[in-house]
Amino acid sequence: MENEERVIQNHIDNSESERTYFDKVLAVAIEVGCGLLSCGCPVGRVELAVEYICNAYGAAAVSVSTFPSMIIAGVRIADGSQVSQLKRVYSISNNFAKMEAYNQLSRDICAKKYPVDQAAELVSALRTSHNPSKLITALSAGIGAAAFTVFYGGSLIDAIPGGLVGGLMAYLSCIFARLAFNSYARTFMLSLIGGVLSTFLCWLITLTGLTCHLSTVMMGTIMIVIPGLLLCNAIRDLFSGDTYSGTSELLNAIITTLAIVAGYGISMFISSTFMADVPIDKRVGLEDYLYRIISCFIGTTAFTVFFGGSFKRLIPSAIDAMVTFAVYLVMEAFVGEILLDMLVATAVAAILSEVFARTIKAPAIIFFVPGVIIFVPGRTLYLTVNALISGEWGAAMSSGGEMGKTLLGIVIGLIVITILFNLISPTFHSKYLRKRVGKEKRILTQKEVLQAKENLAKKAMQSQESLTKPNCDSNQVENNTQTESTQINENKGE
Repeated sequence: MENEERVIQNHIDNSESERTYFDKVLAVAIEVGCGLLSCGCPVGRVELAVEYICNAYGAAAVSVSTFPSMIIAGVRIADGSQVSQLKRVYSISNNFAKMEAYNQLSRDICAKKYPVDQAAELVSALRTSHNPSKLITALSAGIGAAAFTVFYGGSLIDAIPGGLVGGLMAYLSCIFARLAFNSYARTFMLSLIGGVLSTFLCWLITLTGLTCHLSTVMMGTIMIVIPGLLLCNAIRDLFSGDTYSGTSELLNAIITTLAIVAGYGISMFISSTFMADVPIDKRVGLEDYLYRIISCFIGTTAFTVFFGGSFKRLIPSAIDAMVTFAVYLVMEAFVGEILLDMLVATAVAAILSEVFARTIKAPAIIFFVPGVIIFVPGRTLYLTVNALISGEWGAAMSSGGEMGKTLLGIVIGLIVITILFNLISPTFHSKYLRKRVGKEKRILTQKEVLQAKENLAKKAMQSQESLTKPNCDSNQVENNTQTESTQINENKGE
């Protein structure tokens, strides 16, 4: 009875120590996943990071489910039970540098096999790092808004109020985020403030006798609040099989867009009561190409910094954007159908971002968003809302149709490349795992340890069963011993 209790106690101790170990592993993996998710990383990449970390520490079976605001993960241990955890993500922002840092940390954890406590310390240290200052955020947003003001046909004078308003909107966004403002309310307030300030500054400039185009200023500042990253992630997740996450993100993008329409719509109604917009002078020929190319380069570079991208990623992001825009200009000149133009250009941007991601070992999204930011329909969104405010239903239908074609071209182009690389990715990931297993002997050792624990558990159960059976073998041995001793005594008597 004492041996039976000892065997059972040892089995319980092994299970409890293994459960404690994988509790720590799951805590590290989910913390990395939540960090990636909070920076705007796609759901599929988040799930891969959590799964790879758990596998690196010897997990036999891992289940991960990621939602836009929550991660649930579980690990099966040797006794067949599950160790699971979940964590909620309360806010999501655009921080490409921090996303890349979390991505690199997940790779380092898988490759170097840090002790679990050390890995937890590294994750905790990363949580408070790579946070850009409000000054850099506001400055980059101001430069980006000024560049897109010129890109949409505005003059250099228009770039002044565009840059000032864009920078102030980004600064206020940082303050609102720290005050735990609801994201939709924050977008509405920023849109309203941006529209009213754009109107006020343009009115002040016109009082000096200079010409200022309110429409291009609003087109430039509206880019600060356009949910470009959210829309890209929604499309990627939908066509990567994450239907719930993609649908939720798409609905989020739609509601955010409605908040932008409401905020800018109110400001447009206010401006129409006392200020008439000046018609935009169209640029033609070489002048138009020079203005658009230069403003495209400046705008995409500034928005890469605005999205929290590191300075060392400015060159590949700029290459992606400029090559994509060059393809669009060629398509615009020889095809002239906005749907096909956007489709081909977006496909090129997606291919380049995937190539950069695999070459530099960074998430593809940090290269794709700057590559297509120039195609985000800020201009057509403004024209549609302005036409609705003015009661020009025909113009509203025309600009709305153009906006729909633009979005459809971006969606189809991204879908085609996403599906293509999803067909390639399973082979790529399986080769990666085989390479890890071949190089990192510790993974095999940990799996062997798990197998040994399972064997010990089986032996413990067998021992428990053997202890409960009648001890027939021992009785037989005693009878044989007694028979042999009797024969010996008889021989001695003779």
